Amino acid sequence: MRVVHLLSVGTAALTLTACSLPKTSVSSGSERPTLAITGAPAMSTLLVDGIVIGDATRYDGRNNIVKIEEGTHRVSIQLNGAVIHSEVIHARSNESMVVEAGVAAP
Repeated sequence: MRVVHLLSVGTAALTLTACSLPKTSVSSGSERPTLAITGAPAMSTLLVDGIVIGDATRYDGRNNIVKIEEGTHRVSIQLNGAVIHSEVIHARSNESMVVEAGVAAP
């Protein structure tokens, strides 16, 4: 009787481990758009949709870029707390957006 009980438990355990959920992943197949800033003065700050990204000169497109989501975004450049450039962009997948801050680089 004991052997039958152990055999039943072993069979149940083996059955449960053999059944596993399928592994799935979702991928859009496209790269996120990127953003680069040119002509930003030293010590200026980049904001995308009101969120501070960092030093605007850092994202010049040569050394660094910002990956953004597809859609419409407000890109702003601030210097000493004042907005010196602001524009609305429409980014699509795999697109490289370049925003010219309109300020000559020193």
